[in-house]
Amino acid sequence: SFFFYRLGLALRCNQHWDVAFFRMLRREMMSIFAEPGWHPNRKGLVQLVRKQPRLRPFITRMLGKDETLLLRFEQALNKQP
Repeated sequence: SFFFYRLGLALRCNQHWDVAFFRMLRREMMSIFAEPGWHPNRKGLVQLVRKQPRLRPFITRMLGKDETLLLRFEQALNKQP
C-alpha cells in the first residue's frame, strides 16, 4: 500500500523531516490504532515491526503519550500471528 511506501521512504530519508512531515506521519500512524478492531494497514504494520524490531521504538514514539493507542499497538504486536 501507499502507506508502507511512504513509511519506508520516511525511514530512509529522516534527515529531511520537518515538523509538518513528522506531524503528518504521526497522524497517519495514530489513525491505524485509533479504533479497536480492524484497520487496513494494522496487520501489515505489526508484521513489519515483528520482522524489524528496531521499528518498535519509532512506532511507540509516533503514538506519543496516548495510552490507548500504545495499548492497542502492544496488544496487536503481542497477539499470536
